[in-house]
Amino acid sequence: MSSPRFEAFLARLYADRVFLERFLSDPVSAMSAAGLDLREQRAAASIDRASLLLAAHSYARKRAARGWRGPPRSRLRERLTEATRTMLALAMSRVRGWIKRRVSGFPGGRAH
Repeated sequence: MSSPRFEAFLARLYADRVFLERFLSDPVSAMSAAGLDLREQRAAASIDRASLLLAAHSYARKRAARGWRGPPRSRLRERLTEATRTMLALAMSRVRGWIKRRVSGFPGGRAH
């Protein structure tokens, strides 16, 4: 079994805890959703579950030890969120300064 589809299925079993749990509780549904053909489904059904769990747990520990925080898309989202917060904080400080200058220019206005 070395089709790209089957390899992607195995990689997902090792890396995606939710998908692994789904496969363990309902293998037929998980294999069908992955688009495996009959030969690939037979191969997947014959996987030793204890070994599968051991490998998935081992890979999860290795990812955690390396500080893996998810796929690149989620890391990009974290960076964008952080950059957005920084830009928003800078913009708000400038707006506050602008408001203080405007308010202090009115009769009876005072800056805080």
